[in-house]
Order: sequence, then structure tokens, then C-alpha cells
Amino acid sequence: MPAPQAVLDLIERFDRNLEAYRSGHYKEARLRAEFIDPFFKALGWDIYNEQGHAEAYKNAVNKDAVKQYYNRALMQRLLTGKVGVKPNE
Repeated sequence: MPAPQAVLDLIERFDRNLEAYRSGHYKEARLRAEFIDPFFKALGWDIYNEQGHAEAYKNAVNKDAVKQYYNRALMQRLLTGKVGVKPNE
């Protein structure tokens, strides 16, 4: 199954601006808003709970400690080109 066009567009934009993202001025909150959330939305996740599900049935639950860990790990993997590996590898 090919990647959705929205995912391909995110990859192209990320590659095009990679140096700016590596500069140290690009914050995790912006990474999530500009790449992570749109990525999961393109895969069909209800990121913003548009369907109005109760907490137990949401596709994405916003837990600060978990969110911060995975945002940091994902950002590190994206910036180093190690997208296919697990955090801390």
C-alpha cells in the first residue's frame, strides 16, 4: 500500500527545510503541530477527537510526560535520519 500523498508532502517539506530544523531554533511544539499530528491524521487517526469520543476511546490521548518523551525521541530520529529505529538506539 503506497503512502498517502499528505505523508509524502510532509516528507518532502521536511527534507527541503532540514537544516532549519536542525538549527536548534525549531521547537518540539512546532514539530508536533507541523509534522507529527498531520502525519497521524493522514493515516486516519482522529488526532483532535473530532468524533467526540470519551477519553477511554480516543485515538490519541494527550499525556504530557509520554508526549514529551516520544516527541523528543521522534524528533531526534527524524533529524539523525534513523526513522526506522526505536528510541534510544
